[in-house]
Amino acid sequence: MTNPRLQTWFDAYADDHQDRTNQRIHKLAVPAIVFAVVAGLPTWPAVGLAVVWSGLYLAVDLKLGAALAVFLGLSAALAPWVSWQLGLAVFVVAWVFQFIGHYSFEGRSPSFLSNLGQLFVGPLFVAAVLLGVSPGPSR
Repeated sequence: MTNPRLQTWFDAYADDHQDRTNQRIHKLAVPAIVFAVVAGLPTWPAVGLAVVWSGLYLAVDLKLGAALAVFLGLSAALAPWVSWQLGLAVFVVAWVFQFIGHYSFEGRSPSFLSNLGQLFVGPLFVAAVLLGVSPGPSR
């Protein structure tokens, strides 16, 4: 990891995600939440959100940002076929699993409850894990 700020964010995120079961839940739930937020919107707002969100991630890290831009673009491309009700259902179910992971397995509240920035870091962290980039603590 060459971006020291990103590594600091990842270190904080990793500290709150030590349990293996919770980590597995996050690998499924975080992408599901991102998909639901974008694909559950009408087409043009979905495209706009995907472009802005992709730009923010690309500004932080080119490789991870590119991976997330592809995922966000695909999510926006599916928006015409995803009803807002389905998007909302996926969003709610994924968050329920996130909270189960944190409270039942991790034994602590989700990171974003003390730092809203972790909502931005979560998809980057999961993308890093799924791409085999080590986002774990640098200490």
